[in-house]
Amino acid sequence: MAVEEILKDTISQHIGPLKQTPSGWKKRNCMLCHLRGQTMDKRERFGIIDVEGGMNINCFNCGFTTGWRPESLLGDKMIFFLTALGVPEEDVKRLKFEAFREANNIKSKEFTLKGSITAKWEEIDLVENCHPMRFWIENDCDDADFLKAIEYTDSRNILDIDKVYWTPSKKRMFNKRFIFPFFYKGKIVGYTGRLSGKPPNKNVPKYLSEMPPSFIYGIDNQQDKEFIIVNEGMLDGVVTDGIGVLHNKINADQANLINSLPGQKILCPDRDKDGDELIETAIENKWSVAFPHWGRNKQGTPVKDASEAVEIYGHLLTLKSIVESREKDSDKIRQKRKLDRVTHGY
Repeated sequence: MAVEEILKDTISQHIGPLKQTPSGWKKRNCMLCHLRGQTMDKRERFGIIDVEGGMNINCFNCGFTTGWRPESLLGDKMIFFLTALGVPEEDVKRLKFEAFREANNIKSKEFTLKGSITAKWEEIDLVENCHPMRFWIENDCDDADFLKAIEYTDSRNILDIDKVYWTPSKKRMFNKRFIFPFFYKGKIVGYTGRLSGKPPNKNVPKYLSEMPPSFIYGIDNQQDKEFIIVNEGMLDGVVTDGIGVLHNKINADQANLINSLPGQKILCPDRDKDGDELIETAIENKWSVAFPHWGRNKQGTPVKDASEAVEIYGHLLTLKSIVESREKDSDKIRQKRKLDRVTHGY
């Protein structure tokens, strides 16, 4: 990757929550003021904006200003900025060196930074003979396990047959699963295979997954979204066209990646006790939290998550209920969570 892409990616992974403004600037409280002998910024006077393939950076509180353009050197101010963000010294030196090579038109191999979370998201091979469902349909596949996978994904309202894969391979019962590849920048970096139905016994896992550390499902597709729906599960990310953190916790690296996305973040937590920690993370990062009124399913139990809600209400109504029920005030979020727990008994 070019210096431009890696520099922007590095900044986004370390800078923390930003607010998008209509003029294109992304702002937050300045993290440099106290290092420059000024009082702490509490009015979001720091801003960063993409221009001409590079960026401008400015704080109206302490007066710090810097920038960078492709084929330019990394100046002292940019190096100070990266160091203040917490970018490892070794990575700063590598960026400075690669910018020098690029500015002097000296060819270099692709490089990654050791402190980058996404540097560990390396391309892998899928399960053997694994193709999108569209491929198998067009080739008139009538395998009973494939037909069951089609039927099950349809019952879960997973309708995009180009996102869902299948393989006839019997290794680890993959032929009885439907598979979602994990993409990052167009490359497959992992996958999960979900059984087409309930496991036959406790020894058969519902999911078989291979994924890089701190991966976030769906992050490739969020750059132009007004709302970023943050879910716990992968299937919830699929049906909401949002993201899935694939765990009931969000670590600091994941939070920084999510904060780097331009849209408004809305956490849609599962209705269980494990969702409490996710909610505190949302409050800390100033995301909204959704409290949709999904009621109960046919079995009389509360609808737990977005993927279950989509089975009952469909995609549009489920998304509408998430967006319209969002709350950003921290006190109201905690109050609504308590009320939701009492109402639905979890």
